[in-house]
Amino acid sequence: MIVFLLILLIKTDDKVLKNRFWYKKSSFKLNNLAIDKVKKDWIINMNRKAPSPIRRQLFAGIILAFIGWITIHYSYVYNLLLKNYIIFKNIGMLFIIIGVIVRVFAFLQIKNTHYINKLIISGIYSKIRNPIYLAFILIIWGIAIYSRGLLSLIWVMISILVLYLVAKLEEKDLEELFGYEYIKYKSEVPMFIPKFWRK
Repeated sequence: MIVFLLILLIKTDDKVLKNRFWYKKSSFKLNNLAIDKVKKDWIINMNRKAPSPIRRQLFAGIILAFIGWITIHYSYVYNLLLKNYIIFKNIGMLFIIIGVIVRVFAFLQIKNTHYINKLIISGIYSKIRNPIYLAFILIIWGIAIYSRGLLSLIWVMISILVLYLVAKLEEKDLEELFGYEYIKYKSEVPMFIPKFWRK
């Protein structure tokens, strides 16, 4: 009887040990699967990136700079100028300074301007979706006012149109990249004119 009980006890212990080993093995596999999934998601997120805005900005900047030089130059050649009041220079400088400040704040929030793999919605980007293009517009307005050239108004209008189109292309890329997250952000934050009262 004692021998029978000992045999039964040994078999029971074997089953318990096997079950524990199977449980540990299964847990190890599940943990490995979870780790692999995290690694895979991390790799996908790292590789998920929008096309660089630098190329578009550089291309648009070169074209607009050339148009600006032409319009200001011929304003002076044909004496198409506003009166030389100091207020024009002061307002022009104010626009330029504000534009530079906005541009600096925008760039400080983007760690790597060569690609975007994270949607930035804090800081200045919580008030406006395209602060860099707004900065361009403010600087161009400032130069146009400072120069007093009437033809430079053509430059301002062309600049607003071009930068609007460039911004729309960039937003299309971001919408494809981030999907609903960016669509929601776009519905809450204005494109160019900031809402300072927004929390």
